[in-house]
Amino acid sequence: MISDPKPLTLPCAGFSEILAEAIESGHKFVARFFARYQSGEFVFDQPGECLLGVWDGTTLVAFGGLCRDPYAATPNIGRLRHLYILGDFRGHGIGKSIVEAALARNTTFSEVRLRAGTDAAGRFYDHLGWQRTDAPNATHSMAFDLK
Repeated sequence: MISDPKPLTLPCAGFSEILAEAIESGHKFVARFFARYQSGEFVFDQPGECLLGVWDGTTLVAFGGLCRDPYAATPNIGRLRHLYILGDFRGHGIGKSIVEAALARNTTFSEVRLRAGTDAAGRFYDHLGWQRTDAPNATHSMAFDLK
């Protein structure tokens, strides 16, 4: 049974499988993320930040998070980061559920940006209503009225 997105703390059971698949399929960002998480550089513990996971029973099958955008000059710009879904679980709405859950928790960022690393990822975010942007280190953005 696939869970709804829930807060995630790493390391956890199942993350090594995600890491291995991501590396094998050329998604090096997962390994970079995990190294930065272990070093304390990205821990998703500041106001407005969250790291979420989705499980199939006790197996972690996807994760992604929302944090302050390190490429932005102001702290009110967030960044959707590190969305990854195991290959066997793609196409079932899990990515969308993580994005929606992360954005639903946003009480801090008036704009959220992301960088889609592939054309398929770009189309995914287009489909979710994100706008294309030429902001530094970003391909998409979404504005929020936090009133």
